[in-house]
Amino acid sequence: ALFSVKAIVMGADIATTERALAVPGAREANPLMRSQAAIIPLKVASVGAGLGLAYMLHRSGHHKAERIIPLFLAAPSALAAVHNAGIHQ
Repeated sequence: ALFSVKAIVMGADIATTERALAVPGAREANPLMRSQAAIIPLKVASVGAGLGLAYMLHRSGHHKAERIIPLFLAAPSALAAVHNAGIHQ
């Protein structure tokens, strides 16, 4: 469920970024995300890295920490989505 929240937040970030970039003079602040072809692969890689890190924490017995990982990784996308939503209003 937490990884689903992370995926939904990342989708919101992508959608709001696309709409915000349609505003004249707007630009992408993250240099890795400036290429349209790089956005989805980088987000998918982030989800995969989060799953791998959570699995490693699970295997080592850190069950509470494994539940925090998706929320920790979703926070930047959530902040970006909120920021982007404010740009095009």
